[in-house]
Amino acid sequence: MKTKLLFIAICMITASGMSQAQKKGTFTDPRDGQVYKTITIVDDLKGTSVTWMSQNLNYQVNGARPYFDDEASRKDLGLLYTFEQAKQACPTGWHIPSKAEFESLLKKYTIESLKSIDGWSNNSGGTNSSGFNAYPAGYYCGFGGLLGYDYLGSIVKYWTTTYKYDDIYKETAPSYLYIPATGDTGFDSGGNYSVSLRCLKNN
Repeated sequence: MKTKLLFIAICMITASGMSQAQKKGTFTDPRDGQVYKTITIVDDLKGTSVTWMSQNLNYQVNGARPYFDDEASRKDLGLLYTFEQAKQACPTGWHIPSKAEFESLLKKYTIESLKSIDGWSNNSGGTNSSGFNAYPAGYYCGFGGLLGYDYLGSIVKYWTTTYKYDDIYKETAPSYLYIPATGDTGFDSGGNYSVSLRCLKNN
């Protein structure tokens, strides 16, 4: 009996700690009235917090694309943006995250906990215990033989403000975080893609 009570007490303490570390909320974009789920992550040691949108951005700027040009897909997938379009897309008070800001998120949570439960191919979804809800919206490639939409359900890419040298195309280009259904997560670069966008609230 004592062992059972101790186990329950530990679970309650753990749950309490998690609720303090993560706070769910919403944000209404005043530009079009869309409501986004948010997650605020509290760093108890530093006494700071950061608030992420926990849905892919769906604000229409000129040229932003729904996957396969299907307007109905925007509710779940959001829109795909070139980097130039992404720079215009976050609402006032929010910004495109830097590579370092994404790295901070990756240090705190496993990939499984960052990925959404549904939407992923071959039962490769995560637990979304972080509340970030990375949703696999695929991407659009705007050059060469790779032109077109691809990898819906298999990958999500998010723009960062950090530039990276591309060894293949021999150019410095904006970088993005990629989270695949299987395999390693990392950062790559390429200015000819349209990918998803998550906005981070300004501190």
